[in-house]
Amino acid sequence: KLAAGSIIQTVHMVTTRSGSTSSTATSYVHCNNGAGNYSLAITPKYSNSYIMGIVSLPGVAQKKNNASIAFTVFKNNSEWQMLDSHLGYHNQGTGNIHSGHQHFSSQFIDTNVGSTNATTYDVRARCTSGGEFRIFDNHISASYRTHFTLMEIKQ
Repeated sequence: KLAAGSIIQTVHMVTTRSGSTSSTATSYVHCNNGAGNYSLAITPKYSNSYIMGIVSLPGVAQKKNNASIAFTVFKNNSEWQMLDSHLGYHNQGTGNIHSGHQHFSSQFIDTNVGSTNATTYDVRARCTSGGEFRIFDNHISASYRTHFTLMEIKQ
């Protein structure tokens, strides 16, 4: 019998960049590195388990002045949990100024899974204030490995 806090199972995605996501959309778009969307499904063994997610998104750049990028986790295709609402903001004058290439990493915990049905979590991004962003930018090595992990934790 596993004690509370034990990891019951993990689902892990490791890919190398073969493309990038670039967008000016103010509605959420899928983060895609050319190998697929940052989306994973897990089927919990227990309905009262917690699901912990760890996400790593390299080569993040925001291109416009006075704008930023918002990252959110969608659960079963519904907006669920904000990871960051203001990444890459800068105010350095006018024009197309890149905020620099950043590495965005974050975690989340779903404490209300409530079932043993498959649950899908995916990471999406959007522009704020008419900006433009890029994820998995071509300035990072194509051999760079990106990660997304889900873990079921026993309660």
